[in-house]
Amino acid sequence: MSVCLLANTLAYNTGNGIDRYSLELYERVRRFHSTTFIEQGQLRTPWGRLAKEAACQLRTFSARADLYHALSQFNSRFAVVAGKGPLVTTVHDLIPYSDSLTSFYQKDVSDLIARLRLAYMRWSTWFVRKSDLIIVPFEITKMDLVRTLHVPRKEVKVIPYGVDTETFRPAKETHGLESSATAAHIPKKILFVGGLSKAKGADVLMRAFSMVQKEFKNSELLVMGDWRFFDASELVGALGIEDKVKFLGHVKEALLPQCYNSADVVVLPSKIGFSLPILEGMACGKVVITSDTPDIKEIVADSALLVSPTDPDQLARTIMTVLGDDEFREQIAQRAFSRSKLFTWDAMALKTLEVYREVLGS
Repeated sequence: MSVCLLANTLAYNTGNGIDRYSLELYERVRRFHSTTFIEQGQLRTPWGRLAKEAACQLRTFSARADLYHALSQFNSRFAVVAGKGPLVTTVHDLIPYSDSLTSFYQKDVSDLIARLRLAYMRWSTWFVRKSDLIIVPFEITKMDLVRTLHVPRKEVKVIPYGVDTETFRPAKETHGLESSATAAHIPKKILFVGGLSKAKGADVLMRAFSMVQKEFKNSELLVMGDWRFFDASELVGALGIEDKVKFLGHVKEALLPQCYNSADVVVLPSKIGFSLPILEGMACGKVVITSDTPDIKEIVADSALLVSPTDPDQLARTIMTVLGDDEFREQIAQRAFSRSKLFTWDAMALKTLEVYREVLGS
């Protein structure tokens, strides 16, 4: 079998979950089958977007494979326009068909540019209907796809995301190296990983942390990720917590396990649903506090603490409970670690290969 994968990019350290999914799948599929990878590349400017999309379309026209897999709904159009098939498409979400687009881009969708982008994303997503089979990461996404684009249920397969449990795992503990007095002065570390935007709940977390600081003065908030549509420094200044919040920017993926293991709790109150750091934190044996959205609930079950992504008071109370109760924290952390073992990139790839064989009838 020869497979052609269509995706945004094949690169490490982009900080984008879809890119990570694409890379992990590519690394595994090519172990078993002849695999080519057509990448669109990073789309930073309107003119650059047009040029790269044109180049990607031309490469797709000239590609030869037994099966084509668009690793994002926005890449399926290249195969459809080029008349390539059979086609499998991964649909990660249906943001273009929901109100969450407004919060994601931090813009009023009545703005002309935002409206054009919304129309473009919907148009691109429409092409998934031409796929022979569609892969989604969550049952809720399958339901949304069936309801919104009227795709037959039998043409949608649910394959969850994964985590590299060899890379993301608990660090070896060291006992007896610190006195209780020394340990008491070690700051409680709250870790946030993701695009620094309101869509990811960064503003809600900072408001919650300002409340946590009143109870746990020896605590700090570590923020990892690029800035997106949100001036966080202005907010932390207004909240009076600027000396307790450390903006680390984009952190290379090789350093992520160390960052998770140094934290007391990982907090990811995203308003737009699931993100890979949830599984990464769980795999490192950390308590994860995240949003009570349907897609996240499917993955974490009772192995993480779920809160409303718009309620800083509830989030603050939950953080303080975790920081103040060592036994409770250890209980949830163990549960999280065990649950993470169910979601690996190897399992994701094997199930994807089963989809390929089903499409090809082999």
